[in-house]
Amino acid sequence: MQVEHPVTIDEEHQIRILPVQKFADSQKLANSCKSFVEKITQFEEGIEAYSSAIEKIAQRTEAEKLKAIGQRNMLASEAENRLRKKQELEAQIAQRQAELDRLVAEADSLSKVEQEQQALIQKLVSMEV
Repeated sequence: MQVEHPVTIDEEHQIRILPVQKFADSQKLANSCKSFVEKITQFEEGIEAYSSAIEKIAQRTEAEKLKAIGQRNMLASEAENRLRKKQELEAQIAQRQAELDRLVAEADSLSKVEQEQQALIQKLVSMEV
């Protein structure tokens, strides 16, 4: 079985092996393919730009996340520092209250001693007279 390929000359005086209609269809298909490839290339470029934008947003989000974690840790640390400072101040208050109580007791004791001595002095003065 032998397939014949007729040789033709088109309007532009080009030698063609395919019939004119098949050649036109082939050209149309080639143009459609070229258009499709261009669209796919544009689509890929769009996807690349979109991916790049998403990556930048992800990086900024990660940076903000780390910043927020740092601030949360600082806040927790500050709360712990305030609690520790409060406990230290309460301990100082307790110590000073104990010292005040001791000094009041000592002052009361000295006051009694002074009264006893004054009474003794009065008694001695009245005996001399």
